[in-house]
Amino acid sequence: MSIHPTERPLATYLARLLILGALPLVLLAGWLAWDSVANRRADFEAQASSLARNYATTLDQMLRARIGALQMIARSPALDERSRWGDLYETARAFQEHFGAHVVVATARAPGEMLMNTRVPLGQPLPPMPRPAGRSAAQAALASGRPAVGDLFVGPVAKIPLVAIAVPALRDGRPAYLVIATLEAGTFTERLGQVALPSGWAMSVLDGRGEVIARRAPPGFDAARDVDPSGRFAASSAQSDWSVTVEIPRTQMQRATLVAAVALGVGLIVATLSGVLGVVRANRWLRRSLLTLVDP
Repeated sequence: MSIHPTERPLATYLARLLILGALPLVLLAGWLAWDSVANRRADFEAQASSLARNYATTLDQMLRARIGALQMIARSPALDERSRWGDLYETARAFQEHFGAHVVVATARAPGEMLMNTRVPLGQPLPPMPRPAGRSAAQAALASGRPAVGDLFVGPVAKIPLVAIAVPALRDGRPAYLVIATLEAGTFTERLGQVALPSGWAMSVLDGRGEVIARRAPPGFDAARDVDPSGRFAASSAQSDWSVTVEIPRTQMQRATLVAAVALGVGLIVATLSGVLGVVRANRWLRRSLLTLVDP
């Protein structure tokens, strides 16, 4: 008896059955692996964005607290009577001790004359007001009549990088003086050290020009070299032109993806082999069963 051309041997039919039985499992496992790696990356991105937003909120709270205290000094009657500036100086020193920022009182006219600075004794000669390369808190406060936060500059008295918060002392609706707090950039570096930042990540506080006020980063870190645009997450400050960025180095992203991919790959192989083994055993059992039906 001859075999019809369209008929196939039992072994070929069972082999195809094995492939068709294992293929859905392989495809499902592969999709789960890809989805898990994508979710891992999304988790990283969500964590980085959350860190940037939360620290920007913390930064705004810090600025608001200092602005509120400066406004109390600006409203003090002692500011209007030079004979009471000794008391005003002591109030400013109390602000410095509590907030860790020195206080400057300046005239409310350009370019501005420094009248008091808690970095030096009251009455000692003082240099002219500095002119930052970027946003000047003093000029912004005079122009708007509202508190303003400026960009990074080097203080003429302290000779170190500072940022300023300026509050206009309004009298009859017009600025009579400027009350300014100068914060050392190192203060923000210390605060960044308290953030629970994943190992290898970087966090920075930038002024309105993009200059680094403070940065916490691993040794040898270079943002331009080590971070892809997709690994940089920023949040803006509501109280200033500043921003907070969290950066995940390229190697950190690749390592996390690789670890997840390897773990899932191993699981995929094990699951696939288990499925194939089950189908092979079922194939053999089915073949033996069919052969017993035709065995004389």
